[in-house]
Amino acid sequence: MGHPEHGAMLRADGLRHAFGHVMALDDISFSLAPGRTLVIFGPNGAGKTTLLKVLAGLIRPQAGCATVAGGRGAVGWIGHQSHLYGHLTVTENLLFWAALYDVPAERRRARAAEVMRRLAIADQADRRVWALSRGLAQRAAIAKALMHDPQVLLLDEPFTGLDLAAAGEVRALLAQLRGAGRVVVLATHNIDEGIELATDVAFQRRGRFVHFAPRGAHESAEIAEAYRRAVGAGERGERGGRLVGDTLRHAWTIARKDLLLEFRTRTAVLSAVVFTALVLTVFNFGRDPTAVATIDLAPSILWVTFSFAAILALNRAFQLELENEALEGLLVSPISRTSLYLGKLVANLMFVAVVECVALPLFVLFFDVPIWPVLAPLVAVIALATVGFVAVGTLFSAMVIRTRFAELMLPVLLLPFFIPPLTGAVQATARLLDGRPLSEAAGWLRLLAAYDVAFLVLATLLFPHTVDE
Repeated sequence: MGHPEHGAMLRADGLRHAFGHVMALDDISFSLAPGRTLVIFGPNGAGKTTLLKVLAGLIRPQAGCATVAGGRGAVGWIGHQSHLYGHLTVTENLLFWAALYDVPAERRRARAAEVMRRLAIADQADRRVWALSRGLAQRAAIAKALMHDPQVLLLDEPFTGLDLAAAGEVRALLAQLRGAGRVVVLATHNIDEGIELATDVAFQRRGRFVHFAPRGAHESAEIAEAYRRAVGAGERGERGGRLVGDTLRHAWTIARKDLLLEFRTRTAVLSAVVFTALVLTVFNFGRDPTAVATIDLAPSILWVTFSFAAILALNRAFQLELENEALEGLLVSPISRTSLYLGKLVANLMFVAVVECVALPLFVLFFDVPIWPVLAPLVAVIALATVGFVAVGTLFSAMVIRTRFAELMLPVLLLPFFIPPLTGAVQATARLLDGRPLSEAAGWLRLLAAYDVAFLVLATLLFPHTVDE
């Protein structure tokens, strides 16, 4: 997303985009100066949502470009879903999004209190989002979009779920933003909802603007009649400078949010820990110690347990973001895709590490394996293998999240990539537990380290292509 010409805050040039044979955007061009509000009217399927997603940077158009003064960080986006996390309170959600948009830490709570007051949800500040009514959740979503004081506000059917009083309050707020020099683009199929806000009006049909003009002094009835005639006739840039510091800070913000959600829900880690205990119990009672020595079976048992427990934890990595289309909100925000990947990577590493910390003592308890003399190098082996597992697993978790059979697809895709680190980890662990010198495991440790570096770099480079539409 680049920067528009002087005087324009938002500009679209020759936008074209198709989904198969359906043309969603067909040569759409316009520019908006500060203080303008464009209201786009069109029937369902006209391409309004696709246009807003292109302007927000969620979809890369097949032709043309959209530019916003200030880049993605200047955009506030309100889509069909709230982008809020149900197990976090309204305040916690607002503070999370404010951090991603680089609102100074000392101003975040005051800003959250201000937007909640303006949207009449201050009394809901400490309630979890899942407990809010549809109307209150929509107000919270609007508050989220306003947290960073955006210069350009993109709204897709923003009045959905609001009662008349709340809709009136939102219209008044949008009028204030227009008066303060903000650009607003609002898409709706209801003439009465948005016309009083409009300085410019567009009618969209089958991906094209069949009408685009200033509203002027036209009344809503005249515009409604013009809309019926027109529509019925044919029935992205990344920031530089502090890039590394911003990337790491945003990554930690995402990781911290995931950890808080896991603390609230206790689903990923708890299920993996229970699975680990069951697997070790079955192996313990199912083995015959007189047939095969425990020390020979132990490395394989340990790594089978670790790897499948890790897959269980990784399955949850992006499922959190499906709630209220929170992933869409993350992709609209000014953070880099690298930040999103690293944040998920850190959170997943911590989840898997917790499972391993529980599994290792259980392994010692069940199999009476003397790990204490080789604990330090064994921990190094576990750490190296885990980083490789999770680096690849986080990438594939993002890749399959929108598929129908995500939980089935993830292990199918992952297991071939797990073979090299799993082989290295089993071989190194076997040598350590057998009391051999560390030098005999050095080659396998180098394999694990090389795998980690290669797939961390590769996953970081490929990740943006897995989440972009």
